[in-house]
Amino acid sequence: MPNKTKRFGEQSPLINEEKLLVSKYYLAAYVASAPNGVIQRWLETRRKKFPQEIARLLANITVNGSFNAFELRIFFLLYFLNFYF
Repeated sequence: MPNKTKRFGEQSPLINEEKLLVSKYYLAAYVASAPNGVIQRWLETRRKKFPQEIARLLANITVNGSFNAFELRIFFLLYFLNFYF
């Protein structure tokens, strides 16, 4: 029986590579390493937050993106509205 497992970098029906804003390799590196910074910060602050809070925070940033987590979309919307009107 042939192995149907795809390796990273092969065509995937879930990812339209033509619509990606950055290389999938850099995106994968970012997604893989970004949680390390959050965990490092958590350790530096002597773990003042519960692990569940950190997990929720990481999930929120992962699902919604850092752009939305910072609420920058509202800032840019207001900026462009102000710019055009």
